[in-house]
Amino acid sequence: MALSAVRGLLLCAAFVLFAKPQLAERRPELQDSDLVIVMGSCGSRLDLAHSTARAGRGSSLLRTVVVVENDTLAQQLNRHFGKSHNETYLSWPDRPDPRKPGDSRVAMVPWLAHRALGETYKWFLYGDDGGEQEGDSGSTNNYA
Repeated sequence: MALSAVRGLLLCAAFVLFAKPQLAERRPELQDSDLVIVMGSCGSRLDLAHSTARAGRGSSLLRTVVVVENDTLAQQLNRHFGKSHNETYLSWPDRPDPRKPGDSRVAMVPWLAHRALGETYKWFLYGDDGGEQEGDSGSTNNYA
């Protein structure tokens, strides 16, 4: 029994030592443009979304898609930040439930981002800024 366990360990070690470099050679190296950060947010929480998406970004090739609550805000943000920060802003309306109005938006983020970007990415880093709280009335920022 102990001899078969030792053989198994030796086979695993041989695989790691000899096969791993060959596997690494077959995998293409990932680029910053392969990853897209996608998140739902709202006008009153954009500062949090912006600081999260831009934290530690060493490359302008890393893209971000943020879905907010209305078309007007999304258009303003695209004009103000879109090209300069490689960000795309989309919209999905709040749901009628005042307790969690942004829940449906967060659920739609991956689909909306894929529809906007097409198959130009390999990975989504998907997140939520925590959602709107009851009583949030929208943006206090003016991006016009």
